[in-house]
Amino acid sequence: LYLMADDMRPQLGCYGHNMKTPHLDNLAAGGLLFETAYTQFSYCAPSRNSFMTGRRPERTRALNFNSDFRQNHGESWVSMPQHFKNHGYFTSAAGKLYHDGMDDPASWSFPSNQTKWIPCEEGDWADQFGNYCGITNASRVQYTDEVLALAEGLKRLDAAHASGKPWWVGIGVHRPHRSSRVPGGWWGSQMYPGDVEPPKHPLAPIGAPYMSGNWLEGDYHDPAHGCPNCTVPVSRSIEYRRWYYAATSYADHMLGKAINKLEELGVQNRTITVFHADHGYQLGELNEWSKKTDTELATRVPLIVRVPWKVNAIGQRTTVLAELVDMFKTLAELAGIADDVQQDVQGMSLAPLFDEPK
Repeated sequence: LYLMADDMRPQLGCYGHNMKTPHLDNLAAGGLLFETAYTQFSYCAPSRNSFMTGRRPERTRALNFNSDFRQNHGESWVSMPQHFKNHGYFTSAAGKLYHDGMDDPASWSFPSNQTKWIPCEEGDWADQFGNYCGITNASRVQYTDEVLALAEGLKRLDAAHASGKPWWVGIGVHRPHRSSRVPGGWWGSQMYPGDVEPPKHPLAPIGAPYMSGNWLEGDYHDPAHGCPNCTVPVSRSIEYRRWYYAATSYADHMLGKAINKLEELGVQNRTITVFHADHGYQLGELNEWSKKTDTELATRVPLIVRVPWKVNAIGQRTTVLAELVDMFKTLAELAGIADDVQQDVQGMSLAPLFDEPK
């Protein structure tokens, strides 16, 4: 079970933060938490093209939203889920695994469903710049795109279980990606009503080359943002962060439905469960409201892997350096199908850590 969030930095309860993320915290309590895990590229599509194929971005040549690994390399490459499919696995996905609009039909034995993105809608309560919004009784659309992703994802888990085959199913949610659109009960003011700290280091580094930042193209829209020394006022920074935290908690809640589905199906003790984000995020630190930089906050990701039969790894943490490009070889080895992984797949298998965490 391959679970993903979008734009989520490792600011979770299990990573030592005062956050409401009970499902991911519980996953970490039963698995191995990676303290120092990093993406290959802090941008959605390049990152996903990389870890879904096990090749680094300079090899995928998918460095933006203009091309993907299939366009650049054709059918000769076998993706991670495709490798499992070739070994007789039922494979499918729902939501955002590959980047939106860049799905890979060859990866799936059962069609995937890249459920649609739902932005802030008519009738939502929203901030003046459209950075976050809450569903109200007047909202034209009364559900989030996470509802769609989980509905389709749970259907695929049922289909996978009914197939009688081993399976690889991915479910990806958009939150906490801006705009932070959440239902009632999950608004920033409801989930985190207390004090929220502004960024500790809100200014760009002195002497930083202009090209090292993303000041003009940050994800958050704010008239006070747009140059290295134009900082968002503290009051608005706090609200943006409050709603990002709420969207993180909502993502945890929705992904928890997939984790709980394993228990409903009775397969939780023989299923590998993976969770990570595509990259990290900067919430005003160094005057960035985005990813797309090479900072620690933009490149570091949460990574949790539960392998129930690897008892030495249960509830453990490791500081061994991990990269998302490692996931292909790691999962293939843990599943016992690593012998014929294509020779040009990069990264390294982290499977030995599950016997001897360090």
